[in-house]
Order: sequence, then C-alpha cells, then structure tokens
Amino acid sequence: MNEYPSGALLVIYRIGLFLLAAYAAVWVLFYYIWHENGLKREVVFLTVLNVAWLVIAVVLKGLKRGCPLRRKIVAVWLCMFMLSALWVNSIVYRTFVSPAGWYAIVLLLIWLNTFLLSYFDEMPVYIREIQAFALGITTWILLYLMVYLLPVYPFALMAAFLFGISLTAFAPLALAWYSWRTVRYMLWPQHRYRWAFLLGTGVSLMIVTCFCIYFGIVQHDIEKRYSQLVKSRDVKDPEMTLARELSGSFMEKRVLKAGIVYTTPLFRPSAPAFGVDETWDVEMCKKGIHDPLVMIAALLCGESSMPPGEGSNCPADVRREIITAI
Repeated sequence: MNEYPSGALLVIYRIGLFLLAAYAAVWVLFYYIWHENGLKREVVFLTVLNVAWLVIAVVLKGLKRGCPLRRKIVAVWLCMFMLSALWVNSIVYRTFVSPAGWYAIVLLLIWLNTFLLSYFDEMPVYIREIQAFALGITTWILLYLMVYLLPVYPFALMAAFLFGISLTAFAPLALAWYSWRTVRYMLWPQHRYRWAFLLGTGVSLMIVTCFCIYFGIVQHDIEKRYSQLVKSRDVKDPEMTLARELSGSFMEKRVLKAGIVYTTPLFRPSAPAFGVDETWDVEMCKKGIHDPLVMIAALLCGESSMPPGEGSNCPADVRREIITAI
C-alpha cells in the first residue's frame, strides 16, 4: 500500500471536497430559500462536475485497491450522490413526500457519518466509538430505504440509458454497501468498535419494536372505543365524542393520520384522496409526511379501520372528522 497519494490525486480529492461543499450550499439554499425555483441548472451543473470528477479520480487510480485516498474519495462521492438523490426526489420523481423531523435529522446524520468515517483511522478512540454507534443506529434506515425502493429499481435501470439521473434511486444501496464494508473491515475486527456498532443496532431495533407495539395498542384502543360509541344509543355523534375523549398524544395522531397524512405501504399522498371534502383532502395531501416508523407500524398493524357511522362514507372519513375535531 502506498503511504502517500500522488500530488495530482491529492488535488483531485481537494477539488472533490470543494464540490461537496458547493453541493451542500446549493442544497441548503434550495431547501430553505429557493425551494420553488428548484435550482435545477445549478444542481445539474454540479452533477456533471461530479461525474467528471469521479472519472478523473478513476483515471488517476484513486479507486484502486491500496490507494490511500480510496476510502475518502468514495465517501465524498457518496455524499454528493446522496444529495443528488434527495434533490431528484424533491423536484423530479417525488418518490417520498416531506420527511418527518426526526427522519430528516437521521438522514443528515447518515450523510455526516458517511463522510467522517473516511477519517476513521485519524480519529481519537472515543470518536470512533461514537461513529460506530451512529452507524449502528442508522443502518436500519438504509435497509428500509432499500426495501422501499425495490419496485423503483427496474424502472430506474431502464430509464438510465435515457436519463442517467434515475440512477439516484440506488443511493441507499450504495450507502448500504459502503456501510457494510466499513463494518466488515473497520469495525468488526476491533472488539470495542464492534460492540459500539451492535449497541447502536440494538437501540434502533428496540425503538422500532416499541414504536410498533405502542402503535398497535393505541390503534386497538381507539378502534375498540369508537366501536362502543357507535353501538351506544346514547351517543349521537361518536366521532365528536371520541375526539373529546382522546388526549391528542403524538401516537394517537399518527394512528389516525396514517394513510391520510402519513404515508403507508398502500397510500402516498401525492394526489387528492377521494372523500366528502376534497378541499380538506388537498390540504392534507400537501402536508404529507414520510415517517419510516409509521410506515413499518402500518405494515405490521394495518391502518386504523373504524366502521363508519351515520353520514360517513368510509372509515377514512371517520378519521378525518376525528382529526379535525382534536
């Protein structure tokens, strides 16, 4: 293994860092300031530069086994690839609606950790343990995205010959591959880093499991109580009665909004839903949220299905009335 990279390759790597910084700056401007304009020309220009940069790095043998900058070049490219994928989703394909707050933070953590892992050998021991833990606690998101995008992969491959931008659908797959190699060659051989990674993985699995169980319990309680109110002769408006009884907790809102606001395996709010009040549906669809925890819970527990009472056309209408009244 070469101890020092060539001067030309080192310059290329620094140019890559500059491109990555430009990518991040453009993304921040797009997300917070010029969202409506989309910054399409700027992002396309940066994407072309990214491809050209990667080709030059390959020509200079920057991705060759044994190159001291190989891991760093791959990390920089993956970070740019991830930003391109987020931009393409926001502007072109809309595979995902707006991410939940915690989900956006996790994506940012994945992006930062992907870059910082390329400096793993240069970090203090306690920082390495934090990186290993962060990788463990976020790995399930990459696996989730890989499964979620499975139906998209064939179309992305077919469209790649005409529109190479469709290959951004494989960003989670590329990040998962990078994470797997990091775990295999950098974390697993060392006892302390292995356990930090496993601890993060265990914490994430516990969070997902507890969320799904709690989701199922709250869903069962809401459906059971609503069924009792519908059957009661003393209750004329079961929807309003249930809305008054509910505390409006975060889980109750997610149970009721699953499939209406929160995306589920069978629903994505990209077009108006069919209901009594289409204006209400349009407004709720504009507020569509993609939350992986709700997606998984809805897959395992199903969406809330409450029998419609008088004046309701479908179970979704019942939940709309309750959501509005809470």
